Amino acid sequence: MSVNLLPILLSCSGFALVVVGFIRLFKASHPQIHNAEPVSVLLPFRNEELHQTLMLERLAQTELYPNDRWIFIDDHSRTPWEPELPHFAEMHSLNDQVGSKKRALQFAIQRTESPIICTTDADCSNESNWILSMRQACTSTTNLVIGPVLMKPGSTFVSQFSSMESLALLTVTLGSTGLKIPLMCSGANLLFRKSAWQEVGGYSEHIAQQSGDDVLLMQAIWLKNPKSVKAQFHPDALVYTEAPQSWREFLLQRKRWASKAAHIMHYKKLILSFLMILWTVSPWFLWALSLPTFIILMLSEFIWIVWLTRFFKMPINIPMWYLFRLLYPILFVVLPFVPPGKWKPASPTL
Repeated sequence: MSVNLLPILLSCSGFALVVVGFIRLFKASHPQIHNAEPVSVLLPFRNEELHQTLMLERLAQTELYPNDRWIFIDDHSRTPWEPELPHFAEMHSLNDQVGSKKRALQFAIQRTESPIICTTDADCSNESNWILSMRQACTSTTNLVIGPVLMKPGSTFVSQFSSMESLALLTVTLGSTGLKIPLMCSGANLLFRKSAWQEVGGYSEHIAQQSGDDVLLMQAIWLKNPKSVKAQFHPDALVYTEAPQSWREFLLQRKRWASKAAHIMHYKKLILSFLMILWTVSPWFLWALSLPTFIILMLSEFIWIVWLTRFFKMPINIPMWYLFRLLYPILFVVLPFVPPGKWKPASPTL
């Protein structure tokens, strides 16, 4: 019994810790401050013809303060896009500069006068008061705010599988931030102060790496001032992003995400990441070590997922959740054999 006790405790402690962190985050909810500091919303894109209508719809429906800006950055798209924009929005193009998502963001950050930056992606959707909700979490002592992100469940199996994964990732993201050891964040919904970005050198330390405009920036700011990194968990702050439509797209995206893990060097993050991995693979061995513990964990996850989906007003699919829990550990076996991918295919002229 003593031989089995340690792996049982470790595999359950990961889930327990992030739930405790989420509860701590919930109890220490942000005061409803009136932060009128100008915000620039940055949306870099490349070859997003299918999402042009969506981008303009978000621009029209998102509530902003008078001095806020919405900035599109065209990163060498094959087909130029020149929409008619309102006075508070602008379009920039990298033109002859070397293209990448980080360089597109850097281009806009260096040119905007707004003290607060909020990044998002072309395939996202949000509530009308998304920015208002995110800025409420940004007090005078806050340097970075992690916003909630979920994937829309589509009709395909891979999109529904990805949607379940996004629930697990959201649990880890907000839970670890509640523990003051933030492991993850997404550039689809990330708000930070320009001064904090400048203080850590922007993206200069990892500008050549394809991914990391979100997690690596968050980690740099957290290392400088751990208390300045917070999370906004309010449903109004939620951003939906599109789920992958094929297994190839799914694996390439996870390969990019995994490439950031090599830069997690702080011992607290390494320990918490290890516990998260144990929780991920626990269905494969916990039932054999202790069936009662396995049943308790699965029931606990059921209660948690029901609450989380209702809180964020997301459709619930319990059978798919448990299928995801059973199949997801396979990812750790397959992912090392997947070649690295890129953010978006570059224009043939480059």
